[in-house]
Amino acid sequence: MNKIRKYFMWIVSILSYIGCIILYPGLPKQIPIHWNVSWKIDNWADRKYIFLIGLLPFIILFIFDDYVRYKHNMDNSNKQRKVKNILKSTTALLMIILTWITIAAAYKIEVNMKLLISVAIGIIFVFIGNYMPALKSNYFMGIRNPWTLSNDIVWRKTHKIGGYLFIVIGLLMIIMGFVQNYIVNIGIFTVLLLCIIGINIYSYFIYRNSR
Repeated sequence: MNKIRKYFMWIVSILSYIGCIILYPGLPKQIPIHWNVSWKIDNWADRKYIFLIGLLPFIILFIFDDYVRYKHNMDNSNKQRKVKNILKSTTALLMIILTWITIAAAYKIEVNMKLLISVAIGIIFVFIGNYMPALKSNYFMGIRNPWTLSNDIVWRKTHKIGGYLFIVIGLLMIIMGFVQNYIVNIGIFTVLLLCIIGINIYSYFIYRNSR
């Protein structure tokens, strides 16, 4: 399954880059490269920038494994490797989505940035949350604070609860993408923030009680 996912992501990345090359002549001289918090374009760059954006998935697929292994103390056990592969694939796919959102916006095709980005990030959170209880202590992925990183028991207990919270956060992100009501979105964002704060407080109390 991992090989299928690996080859699939390489094929999709190559096809995406070929698409960039084909569509490049029709792009305007300036293309959008940044959206503000209201999902409005607020920065532009030369259209050649699309080739750099299109390379991001390849960079992720090339360096992700070595970077994580050598810089962030993650082992290569089956479950750890599965989490890394899922994160690598979903991050590369997110970069491809951003590439084509940029192209669509440059061609003045209406794109619901809020929906696409919120749903994509939400799905990543759900996937990670599903595997979080299996994560061993590391400096790259998971709930990393002074208490979880200094105590394996605190790490394990925090990530058992954190896995459920990540799934909840992911589902809320997906819902937020479909909801256009400002007040509802503020409410969802508040819940997300409380989840993040709450799990860190929880890890502190576990650490304190374990001493």
